Amino acid sequence: MEGGIPETLSKALPQPPILRCTEDLEALLSTNNEAYVLLNAAEPRVETVSEPRSEHESEMAQRLHRVFTRNHKGDAVDRFVQGLDEYRKMYTRGKYYGKSIAILQSSGAGKSRLMHELAKKVPSLTVCLRGEKKFDPREGWPPQDTSAKEFLLKRRLGIRAEVVAAAFLGAIFQFLTQKCVSEAETLAPGQDPTWVTSFSLQNPAEPLQSKRHHSFLRISELAETLLEIHAEELSSKAPDLPSATIDSNHNVDKTSADHAAKTTKDKHIVSWCEEVYEVMVSGAANKLATTLRQHGHRYFVLGFDECRYLNARNGKLDADYHPMSILAMQRIITAADQLSLEGFTLWFTFIDTSSSVFELVPRRGMSKSDRLANDKDPLIPYTSIGFDQMIPSDLSSSPHAALYISRLKLYGRPLWATEEDDTVGRQAFMKLFRDVQFAPASDDHVFAAFSQRVGLELANSEAATRIALEAVRSHMRFLLNVVDRTFIETTVPSEPCLALAAAQALRPTSEDFDVALRTLVDTLILQETVLDRGVQGELYARILLIMARDKATDKGGPIEDYYVNTTADGIHVQTITLADLLIQLHGDGLEMNQQQGQGLQKQQARHKEGALDGDNEDDASEEDESEDDQRKLYQNLLAAAQERHVNFTHFIHLEESVGNLSGDFLHYLWDRQCAIQCSHNQPVIDIIIITYSGALSLAWDDSKVGTFCIQVKLKESAVSLTLADELVGPRINGRRPCDEVVMLMEFGVESEFQGKARKSRYQHEVATVRPKTWNGYMDQETEPRWCIHVRGHGRTEYPILSRYEPIFDRAFGHLSPWPTTGFAAVGQPFREALSTVTFTKHMDDKSEAIIMDLDAHSKNEARRRVKPKTQKRGGPN
Repeated sequence: MEGGIPETLSKALPQPPILRCTEDLEALLSTNNEAYVLLNAAEPRVETVSEPRSEHESEMAQRLHRVFTRNHKGDAVDRFVQGLDEYRKMYTRGKYYGKSIAILQSSGAGKSRLMHELAKKVPSLTVCLRGEKKFDPREGWPPQDTSAKEFLLKRRLGIRAEVVAAAFLGAIFQFLTQKCVSEAETLAPGQDPTWVTSFSLQNPAEPLQSKRHHSFLRISELAETLLEIHAEELSSKAPDLPSATIDSNHNVDKTSADHAAKTTKDKHIVSWCEEVYEVMVSGAANKLATTLRQHGHRYFVLGFDECRYLNARNGKLDADYHPMSILAMQRIITAADQLSLEGFTLWFTFIDTSSSVFELVPRRGMSKSDRLANDKDPLIPYTSIGFDQMIPSDLSSSPHAALYISRLKLYGRPLWATEEDDTVGRQAFMKLFRDVQFAPASDDHVFAAFSQRVGLELANSEAATRIALEAVRSHMRFLLNVVDRTFIETTVPSEPCLALAAAQALRPTSEDFDVALRTLVDTLILQETVLDRGVQGELYARILLIMARDKATDKGGPIEDYYVNTTADGIHVQTITLADLLIQLHGDGLEMNQQQGQGLQKQQARHKEGALDGDNEDDASEEDESEDDQRKLYQNLLAAAQERHVNFTHFIHLEESVGNLSGDFLHYLWDRQCAIQCSHNQPVIDIIIITYSGALSLAWDDSKVGTFCIQVKLKESAVSLTLADELVGPRINGRRPCDEVVMLMEFGVESEFQGKARKSRYQHEVATVRPKTWNGYMDQETEPRWCIHVRGHGRTEYPILSRYEPIFDRAFGHLSPWPTTGFAAVGQPFREALSTVTFTKHMDDKSEAIIMDLDAHSKNEARRRVKPKTQKRGGPN
């Protein structure tokens, strides 16, 4: 232009100007209007002046983006690409409703990050519809793509939502073909592709100045152009579409005439959507597919993050207003099936925390409109988005190094790594309970809290499914699989931050714990929403152990200091000793004499009533140990346990049996602060708690790691004492730890040990080994171990439940509603008669069992010949 740019126009141009693409510039020049060209040659800067940000918000945006773009560990992206191959193989046009994949998972698990990383391997773009506010980092990351969201949700009278959806898809494909894919030939090896760089955030604190924002502005302009050309005509042809809202009536009976009319109507809808797609999308989609295919690509993936916001309403509904919805977008996506892209596939992902799970995963015939289309199903949702993406590369250098929040927040979902050390606890609490306060009478809150600490298994019922859905949507439970609207599979993995948040809610000195425990037992367990059957009472053992851990940890003081210490080096979790745990769980032994004196009186009364007849005869072989000997033995045990540190905050469930644990595995569990609930087929033991002896600040030493192992029994008939004699923990690196501690909990037995006035028995002996029965045994046991054998489930045996004994009585009554001790002895001959390994020969009117194992028979005969020694008993000291 002659004379340069006039000063007035120069000031009007955005600084620095971002020129439009060449095709648009050529169109502008063809107008021969210099002022018009100058004013429109640069990308428009809509809302260039954002609202003033506080320094805190700016720093938060920078921190969130820094963690979001950090390299994540794992192969989640590769597995998703493999998943696309599986979806392609299974997809049949007549069976499935569009190439839409619901990516469902609980909050902060890495769904958005998965799609971000996917773009580096597969051509893809994800539109973020997050939140009600524009660019608020407090609502999560990545930030909202405001221009895209505003285009999709803009109130337009007389224009169908399906037409708006098609315009948006067509504009994206057109933009990618024009600006991104056409430049792919110049892409240098190792350089991010242009469909990544064109949607990047250069300065996360100022997203309105980013390439991403300007790219979506351009897409919105292209989409508006498509609407100007085609919207009125296409909308006028639209059939009467059913409402996009979810119908609450899921069981509507239809007559044959109704069904026929609906089928005809569905065909009209499908036909119209196919026309809309062909006019507004197909041309751009074909060009994009052709270009990408030439560069060796097979897929393009377009995602809608926080897709539930597609269902937002904008103002009052009326006859001329057709708001955007997930359903409208899916109708247009399904219409793409009519056109083949010759070896190329367009995929669409709908990403959410599953609050819209029923919207995304409907079941056929669930409403009057059948939601999507008659006799078609959505594709199976995708849930495998990865876990532990930020996990430390190495095990901790020392036991104490593992205790710092700065390290613990790297385990689990990547959300925790985005938080500062002093805020992650509060964030975890609010995420777990979706509130600033814990509601101990709420089924959902209590289920969330105890699930994180001890692990809870849901029943297969309508009530359980409701709780599971709410837990995934609002309380951080992980979704494994969606079967249909009536059943989902969920789990709670190990996340130390959530375990600590749950510990705060379940603080034993608070009144909330009483209410929460009653809610768990009376509302969830007794109503059979949560399962406690068939697992030998291990659930209650885990609850007791967590209660003991928490009580030993609670030194009073403000809730912010509960479970953690703040020093100049950082915030770290408190440990306790194994002695602290045992004292809270089983007592300190100082009141043993008084309890045993009371037990002697009860035992004498039971002898008079003949109530001890059903006790196991093996009790008679116990050596004559005085009550003082037993008390001293327990005191010595506590002294030894005082040297062992314990740091568990929650339980994980193993799926395989173990016998020879590696030091690295126990080190890893220490780092995660996990205790173990063993698998159902695990021999000898049920629960494993990791211990560590020695200074925590020194370098980790495998020789100092040990275990506290527990076997749990629920039967009302006492087990043989030989079971306790054989009880050991697994080997560690092939060795037997010196002076390990084991425990046998017989919850269902109410009787004392025969000849004793107590329900507790202690040993410090070498275990008896049953040859070739478990690889946890040494070939020959030589190291003595401490053994605690406890019967019953009352406050005498477990002082930790003294305030809650009625609650646990109800719980154990639910497990064992009828007394069976006497019936066990009566029914034993019948059991033996039914057994395939027991045979009795009858000679001269006498019955004699055939001996199966000569060694076992000899051992039993020897035991019967041993007479119990006379034991002197006295009252309490």
